Amino acid sequence: MTDPFAPPTAWEHAVAVVAGVVLPLVGALQHRRAAPVKEPEQLSTREKIALYWSNSVVLWGIALLAILAWRGAGRDLDRLGLTSAPARPGLGLLLAAAFLAAYALDTWRQLSTPERLAATRARWRRDTPFMPENRREVLHSLVIVASAAVAEEIVYRGFLVGYVAAWSGRSAAGLALAVALPALVFALCHLYQGVYRAAKIALLA
Repeated sequence: MTDPFAPPTAWEHAVAVVAGVVLPLVGALQHRRAAPVKEPEQLSTREKIALYWSNSVVLWGIALLAILAWRGAGRDLDRLGLTSAPARPGLGLLLAAAFLAAYALDTWRQLSTPERLAATRARWRRDTPFMPENRREVLHSLVIVASAAVAEEIVYRGFLVGYVAAWSGRSAAGLALAVALPALVFALCHLYQGVYRAAKIALLA
């Protein structure tokens, strides 16, 4: 297998540009375009379902390209987290527990009173009008939930981390950059949700 710190190939560069430049720019442009809008955009159930499926296709397409580029460079799939258990499962469980605790606390903060719940609903409708609001929408939204849970992890917590590490090197600072930079890029992809929520995404990522 190729040294994981070997220079990236042209195909890996291409995937990195799409995941690390194009998608964050789209998120930033959506945020800028939505900023002056005072009335929330109303999406029909049909439009929401189309959005869930089309975005899922895009996510899986980028994830597949990342895997193909990675394997085409002769790199081990272990580096994408696809073929083996974590080296330190205890640390992973601890981090997962911390993540869930932070998420639960933030959820409670947003929903704990009728006033906060109403404000959260209004904010969702303004910033994320694609959120499901009936049973049919919820069922179809499961596809984007599953796609994001797997495909985004492959691209942003696997491929891009390894890609940046190939540039930044094996030092502690280099590996820290390899973790932090993809987290920042991932947050920029979600800037349409607002700066505060994008910052939370960066921290949790």
